Amino acid sequence: MDGKNDFQLVTTLNIHSSSITALMIYEFGGIVCMISCAADRSLSICTAAPLAKDGNGHPPLFHLTKCASIVSSPADITLNFVTEQLALGCQDGYVRILDMALLQEKRMFRGCPSEEGQIQKISLDDKGSLLVTAASDRTINVINFYNGDIFITVPGHIKFVTGLLFASTGDRIISTSMDGCIFIWRLTEKLLMKRKEITFCTEASRLIKVPEDISYKQLLLLFNKINPEDAAKSLQEHSKEARGSSKGWPFVVNEVGQGSKEQNDTPVSVAEPGNFKGTGEGRKPKEHEMEDQNNFASSRLLDLDTPKETTDKTL
Repeated sequence: MDGKNDFQLVTTLNIHSSSITALMIYEFGGIVCMISCAADRSLSICTAAPLAKDGNGHPPLFHLTKCASIVSSPADITLNFVTEQLALGCQDGYVRILDMALLQEKRMFRGCPSEEGQIQKISLDDKGSLLVTAASDRTINVINFYNGDIFITVPGHIKFVTGLLFASTGDRIISTSMDGCIFIWRLTEKLLMKRKEITFCTEASRLIKVPEDISYKQLLLLFNKINPEDAAKSLQEHSKEARGSSKGWPFVVNEVGQGSKEQNDTPVSVAEPGNFKGTGEGRKPKEHEMEDQNNFASSRLLDLDTPKETTDKTL
């Protein structure tokens, strides 16, 4: 539809044979694209034709350029512009990562701990590090985008999640549900630090030719030894010299891995959160606290039917 002409219909695309489950418009490489997926397990990308210079002011028209068939019906889409990849939340409970240019599947991982859970909504932070999913079992999961590790699984809503979004600040997640509630979740310092670690490691791998014997876990050890701000500055200073040569590596490689065995082999332990129930339709919101304050905290509850004054809780 043409937004400059009273939203009059411009064109209709008939590219799916079943109901459309997700639709996004984005700009990639200076080209306006529209991506859609449907219950027929199809994924389609349409690009806009260049604006005609005929003086009539007609809007650009979309035409189908790429399509792919997915193993399981995708329910939602999010884009990672850092790695130029697509993330699909599918009905079989898996998150599939596809290359944005070729639509080839790169990897896949579980989007929720439950074997029978289906992914309904997904969202990605602006750094492309943390992926959050909402499953059919009404849980919200925070996941490492690059290796699929589930950091935390937390219940909250009492009905299906209808919307999920990372705030622009990256430290809060907004979720909506059929129970009539809006939840604003605040990431704790522990999760924010993990977000910085993931961002650091991916930036190091992307800007610098990392030696083959440097593992992800060893990069984390480097991150813990230096200040994150100094690391980012050092990456910028050495990125040009290091592209194409490992000699520009700004850290002492032989110091990597000298941490204790406990520091190398002990996985991050995440305790199960306490019970956190939604307020439901037409009921007054109640204050809830998470039993584990080091994991994932709810900072605000808003009931859509009976809005009340709320305060931000510091845990």
